[in-house]
Amino acid sequence: MPKEYKKKIHKPNSLLFSANVKESDNCAFLEKDLRTIFTIGKENSSNQKDNDYNISKIFEYFEKIGYNNLSDKMLEIKNFFEMKYENLIKKFYESDEFINFKKEEKTVFFDRGTKEQEGFSISENLGLIRLFRRKRKRD
Repeated sequence: MPKEYKKKIHKPNSLLFSANVKESDNCAFLEKDLRTIFTIGKENSSNQKDNDYNISKIFEYFEKIGYNNLSDKMLEIKNFFEMKYENLIKKFYESDEFINFKKEEKTVFFDRGTKEQEGFSISENLGLIRLFRRKRKRD
């Protein structure tokens, strides 16, 4: 990919995504693709506006050269931005980082509380997705 398309992608808007604790929103996010998640709030945030512009330019380039002509790396980028948030969580559950994360003292503490309250662990069997979906059913 030409250097002109290699721009910084800012993390998602924390107020509208990661710090959002509305249970119905968390469940709805599972169905959203990462391109959407990285641009939530683009109307009011320069970082998300930049993300929208940069990601759009990348996809314009992909269209220009043809999706069948993408290198493995470019295909990986395309697939990443088109991936649903639920699938990203599943990938995290399969990673070495998650194995280390679930052993951390803070994680064990909160997981124990979730198990007492909800009846299952969020650190096992895709528990976070289960929690998001279960909370939606209660709303």
